[in-house]
Amino acid sequence: SVGVFNSLSAAYGEPYQSNEYIEDYDWSGQKVTLNYKENSFSKDATIRFSSVEIEAMRDKDKEDAAKKAADKF
Repeated sequence: SVGVFNSLSAAYGEPYQSNEYIEDYDWSGQKVTLNYKENSFSKDATIRFSSVEIEAMRDKDKEDAAKKAADKF
């Protein structure tokens, strides 16, 4: 998984890491976000690419659903 992390860093630049003790890294672009999370014991990694546009649509749908539910009370 270290090789994959190094490849992602080479392709997308230096990632953001909110806690230096946790192997959880984020890259943010205009169209796509990328998260790399590594298990420090097993060295297994999970990589997630997300569309910024689709995430915004999902967040709006959740907000609309919450408002609609609140209106029912």
